[in-house]
Amino acid sequence: MPEPKFTSFTTADFMNDVDMDLFIDAVEKTAPLWVKEMKSRGLLKFSLNRVWNQGEVFRVVMTYEYKDRQSFEANRAYLDDTFGKNPDFQKIVQTAKFTTSRCLVVMEV
Repeated sequence: MPEPKFTSFTTADFMNDVDMDLFIDAVEKTAPLWVKEMKSRGLLKFSLNRVWNQGEVFRVVMTYEYKDRQSFEANRAYLDDTFGKNPDFQKIVQTAKFTTSRCLVVMEV
């Protein structure tokens, strides 16, 4: 039986729509570079989703799907180095609260 795909999702809550829009803009502008790098490490799919059904909540959910555990680990290290140590990115996310969950795909349809 093949190893299951790994996924993770990160929820980012912002204080207002301005902060959230700045974050979305930064992700969209930089995605061509880092998505290419992540795919070379086994990323299968990335999506950025804006939550709209929670009233005055300013939230995005990012989902990542990886080929396998090794791909997940390689990309986790890449994300830590690329965004965790980037001062420009750190300024954008000062007011955000991030929550990340890691998952195994048990069923797809």
